[in-house]
Amino acid sequence: MERVEFQQEQMLTELKDLEQKGLFSKSEIKSIMKRRTAFESALVRRIPKKGDFLRYAAYEMGLEALRRRRLKRLNLPVAAPSISDFALVRRQFHIFERALRKFKADVALWVQYIELAKREGARALVGRISARALQLHPNEPALYVFAAQHEVDNLSPPAARALLQRGIRLNKENVPLWTEYVKFELGFVEGLRRRWDVLGVGGASIVTDTREDVSEEARREIMQGGIVMAVISEAAKANPHLHLFRSLHALVNTYPTPLRASLLGHLHGLLAETLPSDPAALKMHATRFLPASGEPEASEEFVDRLKAANEELLGRARTLGGAVPCAYAEFVEEWCQQRELDPNLRKYLVGCLRSLTAEADVDARVLAAHVRLLSADAGDLEKAVRQGRKYTQGCRDGAVWLARLDAERLAGVGEAAVAQAWAEARRAVAGEGRGRVWMWGLGEGDNAKETCEGLLRDSIGEGELHVTLAIHYATRILHRVGAAPTATTRVGNLRRVVSTYLVTGAFFRAVFAHEARLEDAEKVLEMLYEAWRQREGLAVEASLAWADWLRGHGQSGRAAEIIGQTRGAADAWWRMLETAK
Repeated sequence: MERVEFQQEQMLTELKDLEQKGLFSKSEIKSIMKRRTAFESALVRRIPKKGDFLRYAAYEMGLEALRRRRLKRLNLPVAAPSISDFALVRRQFHIFERALRKFKADVALWVQYIELAKREGARALVGRISARALQLHPNEPALYVFAAQHEVDNLSPPAARALLQRGIRLNKENVPLWTEYVKFELGFVEGLRRRWDVLGVGGASIVTDTREDVSEEARREIMQGGIVMAVISEAAKANPHLHLFRSLHALVNTYPTPLRASLLGHLHGLLAETLPSDPAALKMHATRFLPASGEPEASEEFVDRLKAANEELLGRARTLGGAVPCAYAEFVEEWCQQRELDPNLRKYLVGCLRSLTAEADVDARVLAAHVRLLSADAGDLEKAVRQGRKYTQGCRDGAVWLARLDAERLAGVGEAAVAQAWAEARRAVAGEGRGRVWMWGLGEGDNAKETCEGLLRDSIGEGELHVTLAIHYATRILHRVGAAPTATTRVGNLRRVVSTYLVTGAFFRAVFAHEARLEDAEKVLEMLYEAWRQREGLAVEASLAWADWLRGHGQSGRAAEIIGQTRGAADAWWRMLETAK
């Protein structure tokens, strides 16, 4: 308690000053002392908690905000600064310093401290905090950005550049840090340009630094974006991934600069060199001149740009093959889904995609995209059905069959024809997408229950597919047949499902979680627990789930009994409780 008493003694002078100025009454001063004593007592515990420090700091921030409002309202005469004018802010800093001595590894705490110092205008302190944080956390890019922004705000671009370069040396693969560095250099160049415009002097006749005579060619290179291009080149060399190019493209495309066209040209030139056959990179390169918003425009220029992008990407799809045709199909679908797109442009894009489907060994995803696009136009539904039936001949890909099924349903070919196509799809499709095909026809109809039960019988022995259908049947179908089922009804339904079908631990986990969200769940969950724990190797998992629900609903004693009855559950239970704390 000696440390608490020491802190109390440090408060006396400032509290007396606050009372003498009439900003706080005597009873308020006593309340402040009481609250601070409670906070200080929490901080000196054997194992301190970060939350105690943050609550204390938040209280002091609120106290300082109240002091400033009262000072403004009372309109006191101007006087020499006294201790109460800065003591509350100083205490906030002191709390964070004490917190960081205990929690040096907490980056978020460092960031909060830096933001507080910035907000209070403590520029020198911000620099010192940033330096200390970077010494302890050299691999945290956000700290370099904070420190660089502080230097920029204090008109020191060289220091900001040095910080960002140091951060990049230690974090070469960090995309946000490279993006911030490019943004900084863009801002630096634009700052020079604006300053020269204000001076009324052309960029070719003024030096960038009065202490150094820089050649005209070098100055011209800087103003044409030479520094920014060099940084982009280094970024592409250090981190040759599409994520970096997308981030830089978004930055340059939205930054207000006359250098946009040249910088985008340089960036996409590097993209073509670095990722010459990557489908997503080829799509990004082809669409570089299209609107950044992704929305069509009513102009001839937009039509020309869309046509150029389409022809470039279509040509790449034909020559390179592989996954590039899928990227082209994605491009066509994205633009055709825009309602504002001219119908003639839509037909043009769909026609180009149709020409790609005639290529040998075309990817099934391209065929599926073509059927989906035809289905989206009411006038092309019959064509969509014809193409879907043609594409699914001998096809085992789920996406193509799903596109055909959707087309037949939209075209209204009849329930019998749709049911027959769905049965063909279930027999034909294998691998990825099989589950979606089997679930496709389980809609909201009156016969959904009978249909799902038939599928469950057909899928016995299909492993994961059978379990997926059983989960859907238990959590969706049985809950929407007739009125909302009571707990007794749900118990009977689930007993029948568990005894009739081949359910696994995944089934019990999913159904247990679903039932746990309902109000009258206890009776149903107990039945699930009893069935779950009888499965070989699942007793511990079942006991933990049931005990956790009981504990959360005020039945800790019963939960302890469940854990005690299950061999091997005690250790896992205590680990779960520790994690919850």
